[in-house]
Amino acid sequence: MKVFFLAVAVVITAFGSKTGTELIFSGQILDHETEEGLPFAHIKLNGEVAVTNEDGEFQIEVPYEANYVIEASFIGYENFESTLSAAEEKHVIYLKPAITELEAVVVKTGEGIISEVLNHLKFNYELDHQSMNCYYKERLFGQQNLYYLAEGILDIYLPSDVSSNTTQVSPIRTRKKEYIDVAETDVTMIRGHAKDMVESVVRRDDSFLQFSNLSHYEFSFEGATYFNNKKVYEVSFEPKSKKGRASGKLFIEEGSYAVVKAHYYPDLSKSYFWDEVEWVEEFTQQEEGLWNLNTVKYIGKWTDESEKQFEYESLLVVNESKVVTDPPEMQKVLSDRDTFFQAAGDFSDDFWKGFNFVKLTLGEKSQLSANY
Repeated sequence: MKVFFLAVAVVITAFGSKTGTELIFSGQILDHETEEGLPFAHIKLNGEVAVTNEDGEFQIEVPYEANYVIEASFIGYENFESTLSAAEEKHVIYLKPAITELEAVVVKTGEGIISEVLNHLKFNYELDHQSMNCYYKERLFGQQNLYYLAEGILDIYLPSDVSSNTTQVSPIRTRKKEYIDVAETDVTMIRGHAKDMVESVVRRDDSFLQFSNLSHYEFSFEGATYFNNKKVYEVSFEPKSKKGRASGKLFIEEGSYAVVKAHYYPDLSKSYFWDEVEWVEEFTQQEEGLWNLNTVKYIGKWTDESEKQFEYESLLVVNESKVVTDPPEMQKVLSDRDTFFQAAGDFSDDFWKGFNFVKLTLGEKSQLSANY
């Protein structure tokens, strides 16, 4: 067992023997001080990408090679990179939290930073047609019980921001388990929320990252931190007029002015249903320098007529994205009324063999085995 002295523990285990030409690595990223898992940290292993679950765990399948280069990154921490051997069984890595010398941060205005973000938007993000392979999960909670959980590997076609085409979704492999009839609930996204999620703040017409909407928000520079060993500006925002529809915080890379992360809360003053809605979108830089959507998480909470509280969550992770000139051929393109998922009895990790996915947490596995 090798130990690297940094401040977040990453435990990596290569388990099983070589299967064909594939090897599966499993691990966990923990905060050194609290020993709690870091959710949705980014993992890259020889070019293959993965995201940790809420417990900080991950699993990634890669082509078999003698050695592997692993990278682990999380906003607010220094990036880590090291070489692993397929023959070694266990590694513990400690990442140092990134400490920014405030004196070295040039004070900027929030409006000035956002103006640069918009000026660089077309340059930073590939806004042409994209073909994506994604992992998607949604779940419904109420009274601390898991009422519904569904997952899928999806192919998604995302047309350009000026195209008249619509987003297309095709399920490749799916599973679900439900303890109530979700068709009778008011949560319309249970049919599949992925279409909305892949649009992201860099594409939506009503986004706060559009020149036409800039005057409706107030942006404030909050300071700086690090991501992938690069300085990242923190900019908070809130509505300045009635046309401002969200508040939250943006993390923007110095120099490129690319949005690394957007964490925001839509205005629900006119909503008849939701009590609270939260969006988190993260982006990663590709080898060619462009930035692509990496992870989206959506959380919605509401209270029914009997005062019972419910929570709906959906998660989308982009495993692979490439530019295409035309819509790709898909096995089955879902209509807006189709559901993504098929009932399945197998909720083991083996169900996803051949695909990258987000591991279920111990809590989710326990809930799945419980009888309500």
